[in-house]
Amino acid sequence: MPGDPPEHRIVSPLHPADAESVEHILNPVGAMIAKYNDIVAVAALAFGPGLHLLARQPRRPIPAEPRQRAQSRARDDGVKTIACGNTLKIAGWTAADRVTFAKIEDVGAAARMQMQAPGWACLAWGGKVRK
Repeated sequence: MPGDPPEHRIVSPLHPADAESVEHILNPVGAMIAKYNDIVAVAALAFGPGLHLLARQPRRPIPAEPRQRAQSRARDDGVKTIACGNTLKIAGWTAADRVTFAKIEDVGAAARMQMQAPGWACLAWGGKVRK
């Protein structure tokens, strides 16, 4: 029913920075939204090199298309986008260095743990696809 909490909750860590891995993380997020629509809540948690996906000016080579898709998922599909505050500090980034749609959590790993405790499933990507 509209307004009810979603039946399914997924948190997807975004930790690699290379374009292929980012794509392999964003594709299942899109598939989950397409399949479950209003009964799924999705969160993307960026830390380590994956934080470059949420940078206004990435310091690692991430194509514009995955960055635009991440923003579109947040804006159009309600994907909760979280940036690790520890990673921001280590990188020496300020609020001006990141996109505005990302929420900052002091400790990204703690945010993931707190989400998983009440039933968020972790959808993690473990490596590159072998061809």
